[in-house]
Amino acid sequence: MSIKEKIFKSMRILSILSGMIFIISSCQQYNKIAVSDLSVDSFEFQKTTSANIEVSAQVDNPTKATLMLVEGNALLKKEGRDFIILSIPDDYSVSPQTKTKISVNVKADVLNPIEIIASGLNFASWDLSRFTVCGKLVVKSDKGFKKVIRLRDEPLENVLEVISQIF
Repeated sequence: MSIKEKIFKSMRILSILSGMIFIISSCQQYNKIAVSDLSVDSFEFQKTTSANIEVSAQVDNPTKATLMLVEGNALLKKEGRDFIILSIPDDYSVSPQTKTKISVNVKADVLNPIEIIASGLNFASWDLSRFTVCGKLVVKSDKGFKKVIRLRDEPLENVLEVISQIF
């Protein structure tokens, strides 16, 4: 057997193994992961320019893998100007084959405290159509799945819809 034939045979075996791994991993039903009922449960100022926000969501994980939110960073803009930096300092996980409500702590750092005063301290009265989000969420599984969700100037009121359509 020539070297060319050996290389061809090795490549064919590698291709078959890659195909089998792809087929096995595609049976995990990652496209059936659902995120719904996103809500802000609490908002607590830490200092005049920072706050902790607790956000909860219903997550349906029909896969056989543990899902983990391992990174989350975003920039909230008000009428196109940088307003608040949001980050998720901790990792969160959802067990396999469960439907559960998770609470995520989000750290918020205000870039322009004057804008907070101008917008009003009653966050329920804010006009969400004036805000957009640029950011990234990274979801991984213990089975090798990785999904990066990017938001580019997405209206704040549409964020849940965008996240739920990605999975």
